Amino acid sequence: MMNEDKRGLSPARPISSQAFGMKLPAGSMFVNERIKQSEVVKKLQQSGVSVIVQDSMGSVDFFTSNTTATVLVSEAEVMDRQHYQNKLMKLAQKQNKYRGVALVEKTPLTEQYCGDLQKFGVIDCNLVVLPVRNATEMAQQLMSMVHQDEQPANNPYRRRHRVGPIDSNVLDTVQLFPGIGTVKAKALLKRFKSWHHQLCSSHSIHLSVGFSRCQGYL
Repeated sequence: MMNEDKRGLSPARPISSQAFGMKLPAGSMFVNERIKQSEVVKKLQQSGVSVIVQDSMGSVDFFTSNTTATVLVSEAEVMDRQHYQNKLMKLAQKQNKYRGVALVEKTPLTEQYCGDLQKFGVIDCNLVVLPVRNATEMAQQLMSMVHQDEQPANNPYRRRHRVGPIDSNVLDTVQLFPGIGTVKAKALLKRFKSWHHQLCSSHSIHLSVGFSRCQGYL
């Protein structure tokens, strides 16, 4: 018999790894069993979202849809470069099946580290990186992602199979480099089609913004 939460809430319902292949019901999310007692999961349960605990999700913390895999990067993890890089690279390796999203805890203590993490996640791993301040904001963002999946045409987290000549998100990312505006970013992207493999290691970026200004970005 299932035990009841001390606050009167029904705990998240575990399912076996064999059932993981089932389609995620609308308005629901899969949650990794190892974080089922976390503050963010408790807030999700209180919100009314259907939380389904899964025991074989590996490094993924949440599936908010059948196509979106999400990890949480805690305050302590943000300050550990090697740890968060390993975590984000594992998520990036799943992108042949899922769109990867990282929710990063940005606090006064971690703010100085978040810029490097965001560059690594977006440029090196091709992930969506979203800063959040606490467990409440994490839960709110996850709920928003669940609701977005019910409107697939407008879902920014769903993998898009048809992309225009220059994706606006890629364009914005290239403009993170100092000294590169819209016109120069477009020119570089047209020259380097596979931008994340060629542009970011290219001599052209050094010529565009200067080698000394590139240091810390490349």
